[in-house]
Amino acid sequence: MDKTVAISGSVSMINFWFSIDDNGPGVQNKEIIFELFNQDQNNDLTRTATGTGIGLYFVKLFSEQLGLQVKVERSPLLGGASFLIRGTILFNPKGT
Repeated sequence: MDKTVAISGSVSMINFWFSIDDNGPGVQNKEIIFELFNQDQNNDLTRTATGTGIGLYFVKLFSEQLGLQVKVERSPLLGGASFLIRGTILFNPKGT
């Protein structure tokens, strides 16, 4: 199967969002995917996880420190995982 990734997003006057979708196996355990040193194994005995399991932890940590929301769900576009980040644009016209 060819690997496919799609990046999309939107910006309005006060909100923005972007998502990264793929056609992989998806995420089975949404509760632990953002925890430090955890990887979703998808209950697939043929899959061997690589990496350390810290990437998504830092994505969520840094995003939340910036006041953003991060979540993962099944991709309606490609059928794999969809990682969504959204937030509010804080605009100060006086620059103070």
